[in-house]
Amino acid sequence: MQRYNFFCIFENNFVLLRKIVSIMKRICLFFWVMLSFLQVTAADLVAVNLTNGSQVYGELIFENDDVVVLRDQQGRRFQYPKLDVQNIQRQATLSTENVQDVVKAEEPKKVAIRVLAGAGAVTLPKQAWGTDLSAEFQIGTYDLGHRHIFLGGSIGYHGVLLAQTYSYIPIQVVTSIPLLSGRHSPSVGFGLGYGLSAHHTRGGLCAGVDIDYRYAFGSTSALMVGIYSRFQQDNLTTYPEVYGTSYRLESGHSLVSVGAHFAIIF
Repeated sequence: MQRYNFFCIFENNFVLLRKIVSIMKRICLFFWVMLSFLQVTAADLVAVNLTNGSQVYGELIFENDDVVVLRDQQGRRFQYPKLDVQNIQRQATLSTENVQDVVKAEEPKKVAIRVLAGAGAVTLPKQAWGTDLSAEFQIGTYDLGHRHIFLGGSIGYHGVLLAQTYSYIPIQVVTSIPLLSGRHSPSVGFGLGYGLSAHHTRGGLCAGVDIDYRYAFGSTSALMVGIYSRFQQDNLTTYPEVYGTSYRLESGHSLVSVGAHFAIIF
């Protein structure tokens, strides 16, 4: 009877020991998996130093010659143009404090302002050439489609000096499209709207085409220099001569101007 009890106690203790060993194995496996995951996650953490002096931390998701994509601890992704990135500090040189306290990345700027000024020559059909002066204030998107495409609204001043002086306030929808993705790029621009007359004339449809050289010194900052062509409709007063006699004639005419301009984007 005692021998039987001894074997029962031994068997029960052996089963209990096996359960304890099995539980310990599972706990060790769990901690090993978690440690491996944390090591992999920490290995992807980088510090991105931006040209404006700020620094952001996150998991490096993607990087090429144009853009850097980070992901923060909440799983949100943030994109930074390479023009705004001074350098990337890899995990090997990051401090433990920085890794544990990952700061939130800032949303990139989405709105830009363009200021343009230009001068050129203008003509009416069958009349001499005159001068054309213009200035525009534009506001819109700075990076439509992540291709640095500007799209927005414009209001400005358009002064024409011919036999008489005409002034217009053009209100347009405008766009500027860089043809390359680098810091230096040619670009084309278009505008379409209505030119309000500042005089007794009615004004009318206005449109323009630009061809520019674009130098970007930041993701939302650039200088542009180029040439433009502008079209402005109006009901103008002219004084044609017929057999030596001058007549007053009010009729629709189209002012066509060409010239050079420069712009700054910020």
